[in-house]
Amino acid sequence: ITIFGWHINYMNIVIFPVVFGYGISGGVQLIHRYVESASVMTAVKKTGMAVIASSVTTLIGWGALLISNHRGLASMGVLACFGITASLFAALVVMPSLLQVVIDRREKDGI
Repeated sequence: ITIFGWHINYMNIVIFPVVFGYGISGGVQLIHRYVESASVMTAVKKTGMAVIASSVTTLIGWGALLISNHRGLASMGVLACFGITASLFAALVVMPSLLQVVIDRREKDGI
C-alpha cells in the first residue's frame, strides 16, 4: 500500500494509532476549555500553547528516528512527524474554525 509515495509496512503501521491519539488528545483539550469558557478564541489562547508544547516534545522524540540508518525506523520517524504535525494543524486551525462556524449558525438560527 502506498500513501503520498510512502510505502506502508509493518514497521510504520504502528504510527497510525499514535497519531490518531494525539489528534484526539489535542482536540479534546481544546473542546474541554471551550466548554469551560464558552469562547473558541479563549480556548485556543489558553490551551493552544499546551497542545503545541505536547506535540513539539513528541515530534522531537519521533524526529530522532529520522537520522536512523535503518530504513524502517526512518520511515516511522517521517510518518510520525508528518502525522503529528497534521494533527496539530487540525487541532489548532481546522477544529476551532469548524466549531466557530457551528456556533455562528446556531446563534443565527436561534438554537
